[in-house]
Amino acid sequence: MLAHSFEEVVRHIRRGADTRSKLLEELEWSRTTLTSRLDELTGAGIIRPGQSAPSTGGRPATKLELNPDRGLILALDIGGSHSRLAVCSADASVVRITDLEAGRTAGHDLVADWIRSSVSDAEAERILAVGAGIPIPPPQFGQDETPPAALEWEGFSPARVLGLDVPEVSTRDVAVVARGEAQHPDVASEALVVKIGLGLSVATLSEHRVLEGANGAAGAFLLPHGEEFVAAETLFSGYTVRNALVRHGLPHDAPSSDLVRLAAEESALGRAAHEALHDMARRLGAALTALVAFVDPREVLIGGNLAESDIVVGGIRAALMKRMRSPQRESVSVRRCRRGREAGVIGAANLALDALTTQEALAARIYNDRRETA
Repeated sequence: MLAHSFEEVVRHIRRGADTRSKLLEELEWSRTTLTSRLDELTGAGIIRPGQSAPSTGGRPATKLELNPDRGLILALDIGGSHSRLAVCSADASVVRITDLEAGRTAGHDLVADWIRSSVSDAEAERILAVGAGIPIPPPQFGQDETPPAALEWEGFSPARVLGLDVPEVSTRDVAVVARGEAQHPDVASEALVVKIGLGLSVATLSEHRVLEGANGAAGAFLLPHGEEFVAAETLFSGYTVRNALVRHGLPHDAPSSDLVRLAAEESALGRAAHEALHDMARRLGAALTALVAFVDPREVLIGGNLAESDIVVGGIRAALMKRMRSPQRESVSVRRCRRGREAGVIGAANLALDALTTQEALAARIYNDRRETA
């Protein structure tokens, strides 16, 4: 990163250094240099003065914030059987959310049509960047060919669907959930994030940063099966629960949210759903024990549609606690994602905001502002 860069200033403001005194302390720049950078960022409409900070004696300082009004960010979290779209302001704050009870298994054509119908022309004209969690299936080690489902979603571009020429960043769907959780002030710096709906994937937070791997494909949860490895979601996930319930009358294409709803019903199918979810959660918790021992997180955060079920979260917690040893058993907590079902779109919005606040992007915006005002 360049010394005295615009990117450094914006990065510190996003992390909470939101007054001039805090920025001077953290950046260790001269007051003249900082004032110059702030003036240029303010002049280009990238940041703006906010509310007054709490007074510590004397005149209260004015907070600095990203300007939310300079455009929109489109954020998407596409899962196995559920998708969520958020239109956000330019500071990645959610303005509105739209849901679709379909995702990876329905194919990208249906999802593309939903995106087009969910974003108005007026909104599309104001979109500055797009961030998306894409449901890329985990690799199957030991196989020579890429699964057809992976090829179908490879290169899927929500920006292209809308005909937009804006920065676009995509990653695995579990990675945007983890990124959204990392933005929450109460989330531990070291955490394991588990997204479970129809599919299953994991991500690791270290010092509040998502570890995505050398190829951006971290998050596959694989288990040995003979001489090969198989995706854990083929052994315990919403897929396995749904398949177990099909013989009890559940439609074979039921979304994962139906599994949670059914488990609360007093019916033969409801009791079967309760039992299947509990068994799946118990076995998943047992399988996660090795990951928890290896990563040594402070928290295990459960997200995705099935995290709405107390049966699932409680079952995973009980299985983990039964098998973990000290000191991890006393130090780790297992709970739902603090951002709830919005974690994915919040993470995707911040992914897009990262692209908008690189040194190159900020310098280009400031240069264009200078030309327009010259």
